[in-house]
Amino acid sequence: MKFDFNKIPNFFLGKYYSIFLLCVLISVICFVMYVWFERGYVTIDQGLSILVVFMLNLSQIPYWKEYFKK
Repeated sequence: MKFDFNKIPNFFLGKYYSIFLLCVLISVICFVMYVWFERGYVTIDQGLSILVVFMLNLSQIPYWKEYFKK
């Protein structure tokens, strides 16, 4: 069964939302790296926060496909 991307609201595939999620991913990765170098370890919830934000960014693949086709 193929997923129909036309049923996704435009807000979730829009330019500002995609760039916002990309900025959030970069900031979360930078924060976790800072914690890693400062304390020497990262807790489970900090590692899972990267996973959650990364999974949210995966929902933006159709937008980035269209963006790079131009």
